[in-house]
Amino acid sequence: MAPPTEKLEQETRIEIDKKLIAAGWAIQDKSRLNLFEKLGVAETKSLETKPSVSTAKLMEQVARGNCHSETLRALGNRMIRLNLEKLRRCEQLERSAA
Repeated sequence: MAPPTEKLEQETRIEIDKKLIAAGWAIQDKSRLNLFEKLGVAETKSLETKPSVSTAKLMEQVARGNCHSETLRALGNRMIRLNLEKLRRCEQLERSAA
């Protein structure tokens, strides 16, 4: 399990990213940085702890009972990232429809 301060830092980072997205900023991982995506671009600290393991493999490990904190953190962070990407796509569609 993540230490309380680490969990608080992750939760705070997620809230800050949501507010930046709401203000029209693009939040990007350093490994996929595109400074031309939007007028405002912020780099987020990568929360990835198992970059070489596929999301499907992580899901399989958790389904089989692997409750190791790094596995759970890696899968949780990917789910958060997918949710943020979905939010960005929805915002882009809303802007293009307006």
